[in-house]
Amino acid sequence: MNCPMFQQYGPYVVWCSALLAVCVVRSGAACNPPTVTSSDFTAVSQYNSTVKYRVIRSSRRGSHLRCAAACLSEVYCRYFRYNKDTKQCELCDDSIVATNEEMLKYYKSKRSSSPSCSVEGPLGMEDGRIPDGSITASSVWSNRADHAPVRARLNTQGLAGAWAYDSGDVSPWIQVDLNGTVTITGLITQGREDLDQWVTEYRVTYSDDAQSWHHMTDAFGTPIKFPGNNDSNTQVTARFPFALRTRILRINPTAWHLFCSIRFELIGCY
Repeated sequence: MNCPMFQQYGPYVVWCSALLAVCVVRSGAACNPPTVTSSDFTAVSQYNSTVKYRVIRSSRRGSHLRCAAACLSEVYCRYFRYNKDTKQCELCDDSIVATNEEMLKYYKSKRSSSPSCSVEGPLGMEDGRIPDGSITASSVWSNRADHAPVRARLNTQGLAGAWAYDSGDVSPWIQVDLNGTVTITGLITQGREDLDQWVTEYRVTYSDDAQSWHHMTDAFGTPIKFPGNNDSNTQVTARFPFALRTRILRINPTAWHLFCSIRFELIGCY
């Protein structure tokens, strides 16, 4: 296309369209399995994970966005799956070829046995209701107080604009001890305010006594990897597959951009 305007802005239009496809397709708006209802679950990911759709095309794509763009251009594509490890992109129509009854039963039982909040909200990282002494971590960059766990409060600004691990820490974590059993339904995360550092993926573990730890897992016992951030300041909310009743919640970052730095808030109710 010999158009100066398109040559200048065309790539941005293409990627914005792909991003829109991610939002629409991942939200589940384009696929509504008739065998279960979304009201049975606390997260869209659970809703889609109980069924398997027919694959109409499979190929390797460089990113989640490129897979979404491929689905957008395929007439019969209603849903897609992307494996970032293998870069395999599967485009599916809305035909259900299998229903995982065990997973369906698992999520229903988890929901019924884990009382949710009638009114949920922030539990106190940002506003200080959670005291400094309740926030601890596996390490701190150069043991500097201005990079300490208390810097992980949501919307912290200045130096340092987040908790930052020590680069020699091979299994970093940061945790909050709520000093009593609390219902937690999700997390809000941010990257580091003053530098381009953020956690892109993490797992969640929890404990009632700081001795025995449990992973938040799917129906097959596999620890769930939650999506983190893509920039320094945008807040990303991760909803847990079921309301969690626990005393201590630990974030275990598994991937990050440049450096392991994070700010966060807990969502739930006391």
